[in-house]
Amino acid sequence: MNSRAKGASFERLVVNMILEATGLRKDHCYRTPLSGGHAQYRNDQPGDLFISDTLFEKFPFVVEAKHNRTWKPGVMFEPRKQERDWLAQVTRDSARGRDGASPLLVMRGNGTEIFAAM
Repeated sequence: MNSRAKGASFERLVVNMILEATGLRKDHCYRTPLSGGHAQYRNDQPGDLFISDTLFEKFPFVVEAKHNRTWKPGVMFEPRKQERDWLAQVTRDSARGRDGASPLLVMRGNGTEIFAAM
């Protein structure tokens, strides 16, 4: 699987986890077109996922999802440039998002569990 397909698949997994945890329907959370790069969403919906107003009341986050072949959880104790860049990206995006939005970085490496950093 190429990296783009792997990233899209991981974003869908994160969406499904959020929807399952909140009990909301698919129209409340989904991948933004081009993983948050679509002009329609960049200002009010930064990040990788569209979050509806209803979901935002329960889950006030801007989400950046990263599935990287070489990522390992231990590096978060001494983040490399890659992890610092990811954290900076989601922090910038949350500052541009809705009032009260917090950054949430969701990460996974090949063969690892899913981890989140706020």
